[in-house]
Formats: sequence, C-alpha cells, structure tokens
Amino acid sequence: MAQADFDRFIENNRGEMLEFLRNLVACELPSSDAVAGQNAQDLIAEFLSDLGFSVTKDFPVDPDPEDPLHYADRWSVVGLRKGQGNGPSLALNSHADVVGLGDVSKWKYPPRACTLKDGKVYGRGVIDARGCLTTFLFALKAIIESGTKLNGDIIFQSVADEEILGKGTEALVRKGYVADAVLVGEPTKLAFCPATRGAAQFYLDVEGLATHSGVAYEGQNAILKAMRYIEALVQLQEDLDRQYMHPLWQEYPVAHTVNIALINGGESASRVPSACTVSGLVGCIAGESLEDVHRWVEDVVKKVTESDPWLQAHPPVLRWAQTMQFEPSASALGGRFFEIAEACSRDILDSYQAPRAFTAVSDLRYFLDHPGAVGANFGPGDIKQAHAYDESVEFEEIVKACKIAARFIERWTNSDR
Repeated sequence: MAQADFDRFIENNRGEMLEFLRNLVACELPSSDAVAGQNAQDLIAEFLSDLGFSVTKDFPVDPDPEDPLHYADRWSVVGLRKGQGNGPSLALNSHADVVGLGDVSKWKYPPRACTLKDGKVYGRGVIDARGCLTTFLFALKAIIESGTKLNGDIIFQSVADEEILGKGTEALVRKGYVADAVLVGEPTKLAFCPATRGAAQFYLDVEGLATHSGVAYEGQNAILKAMRYIEALVQLQEDLDRQYMHPLWQEYPVAHTVNIALINGGESASRVPSACTVSGLVGCIAGESLEDVHRWVEDVVKKVTESDPWLQAHPPVLRWAQTMQFEPSASALGGRFFEIAEACSRDILDSYQAPRAFTAVSDLRYFLDHPGAVGANFGPGDIKQAHAYDESVEFEEIVKACKIAARFIERWTNSDR
C-alpha cells in the first residue's frame, strides 16, 4: 500500500508543490547574474528540517566579500536522514543556482513568477533545476508522511554552484558526502540517464594584417583565416563520431558536439581585421578524456596552420579556459539500480526509456570517478528548455517525476545490499 499512499499524497498536494516551486523560482539567489535578494537555499533547508532531516550548510569556498562570484551566497544545503536498517544509501543531488535572465523583454512570461498556463509552468529554473529539487523534496515528503520505513540512509544535496564552476558538488564529494548510489536532478524527460558528456572550452587568437578596405587584397583578413579553423573544428565532430561511438550516445545525431560560441574580431568596415579570437566548446564522451580533446584540437590547429603560408609565419595562439573543463562520466550499467528504475518508470508511465547519455555536463560526474559507481541523471523537462527564454515544463511531468522518484527512493533504500 505504501506506493499507493505516495501517489495519493502527491495528488492531494499538487497545489502545495506548485506553490513551493513558485517560491523557489521567485528567489533571486543563487543566480549567475543576481547579487542580492532571497536565497532559494533557505527555503530548501527549512523544508528538509521540517521533514526531520539533520541539515548543515557547506561553503565550497571560504566566504570573501570581495569575491566576484559571491560564494558567500553559494553555500550548499546537506540534509541527512538515517535509515532504520542496513539498506543501501542514496544521495539525491541537484542545484538551486540558475543561469541569468538575459534580456527580460524576450520573456513572454515573467521569469521569476512561475506562471501556470495551459498546463505548463514558465520561469527561470522550473526545470534547471529548481523543478528537480521540488520533485525530490516532495517525493521524500510523500514517503515520510505515509509512515514508510526506509532502511538505507538518505543524503540530500542542494548545491548553489553548478552553473558556473561546479564547486558545490565537487566539495561535497571531496568531504565524503557520498552514498551507494545517486540520483542527480536534471531535465531528462523522465529518463534515467547514466552518463554525461565532457567538454573543454578553448580560445584561438588568430593574427591578420590590417590594410585599407580598398586594397583588402594587400592585407590578411584575420576573420577569414579564423574561418578555416572553425570549418576544421566543425568537421572534427563528424570525424570523431565516425571513429568512436559509445552505446549510450548512439541515438543522438551528434555525440562529439562542437559548439563555436564566440567570435570577436575587426575594428571597422573600412579596415581589414588584424585579429580575431574564436571560442567554443569541444565535447567528448565516455571512454575519452579532456586530454584527448586537447590533443584533437591541437592537431586540427596544427594542420590548418601548416596549410597556409601566412599562418605558418604567424601561427595562432591556442588557449584553454581555466573553468570550462569537464571530464565525461558513465555509470556502471545493469544490476539492481536499473532494474528498480525500470520498474518505477513502468508503474507510472507504462513504459521505460532505455538508459542513454545526458547530452549536457552535470554534477553526476563527481560521483562516478571510481569503478562500479552507480547513478543517473533524472528529472522532469527537456534539456532544450534549459537556459532558454520562457523556460517551461508540463506541470504533469513534475507530478509524474515525483511519483517515480518516491518509488525509486523507497525500493532502493529497502533493497538488499
């Protein structure tokens, strides 16, 4: 009867769930662009305390009032509820920080209002990832309110630095806040996604020769030279997909995603540009590493440079960003974790999506750094909506995610070690 009780509680508390999500979305902090306001972590800490969790704050970086990233407001919430037996433990991890609002005029619905319209909720963070936090918290509340016994420990982690540097979860794992398995809240459309992509951000500074536009043929156009590197990097993703493919990425049209994100060059339309800087992310998948990415890009740059006399004499400078460097990850597959995931999905959805990679970087990678580690990204919403204007998700999907999560938590922690 316990699982029927979970469903009944969740259905009876739809309004409370939506109101809690609204309150989270209304919080300005933690965010990539807000520096003052209410902190969503306070609401999460209070919710966990009310459920009987022991709650602590963890600062991944020592607070410094001069810190430009405001780590004084980027503290993590850790909640612990001890099991009543010797069942396997479970970490529930997600992030309260959200990306910036961007140009507010491009939002149809107020980004901090969590508007419900035609069954969808709109607002910054409704899927990435305050909706995921709401899913996990109300799943736990359904279990506890039903009086269900959990044999294994629950470690709840809400981190406030995932979108920028990922220091929140990194610090928690380093300090030993780990479990026998982990669910990381990310928008996966209710699939259990046991792998994450890796990515490395690069900068390429290309030199040209400035001349008057009337005699542009006398100069060396740095933007056009940079285009040669861009074309070669785009070709790289096709070459890499052909050379190596991991089963968890097979259903995607591209696995080794290359995103050319920033181009900066030129001074005026009447002058041949003397410099151009290109930046972007080059991806890798499970079985590869950042070392591989660096080598691939360095080889591409070398080949293009050797093909052009000007570039040979004036080679570009390749730089690697200090922050956007993420290793790929993949969970151990099969076994009890995925058997339970399938059973819970079929209970609620009458179907099961076979495990596949999560196409973005997530904090799952910190938990899967040793052989046999098991876990998955899971949550409501489509990754395409993350970071978008009018970020949205079907509220019914949040409800279904909550029912699946409650079942998974109960079955996993009450299973045999």
